[in-house]
Amino acid sequence: MEKDLQDRLRAAHSDILGEVHGRPAVDWNERKGNERSAFPAIVLTTVSPGREYVQGGTDALKQPRIRAEIFDLTPLSVKAMKRAVIEELESTARQGATQFSRSRLAFERDTDPEDLPGGLKVFRTILDFFVPHSPA
Repeated sequence: MEKDLQDRLRAAHSDILGEVHGRPAVDWNERKGNERSAFPAIVLTTVSPGREYVQGGTDALKQPRIRAEIFDLTPLSVKAMKRAVIEELESTARQGATQFSRSRLAFERDTDPEDLPGGLKVFRTILDFFVPHSPA
């Protein structure tokens, strides 16, 4: 699911995302670049696994809580990227071997700006989603 979610966000937002190593800047667990061309960027992390259990074991539908941290160079561009991510994840989609149902936004928070070497100032918004998915 992780690779399919990353690929889904890369495909949906490739026209507005920054690039790192020649690909859209959506990564798991760390932001891969601090240069101007790497923004906006999205960093994904798993907050909770979202496994459901039924009498026979685990349910095929999983609903992990996934954090999407959005980074960009102005507060308004972070808000625009935030709206685009919410719109994408609140819709259904099939990506690779995963069928995604509508995600539910569970948490949102803006953070203080971060000063990077070279005089860049980076703004960040944190979004947590419950991301229901099952094998396609």
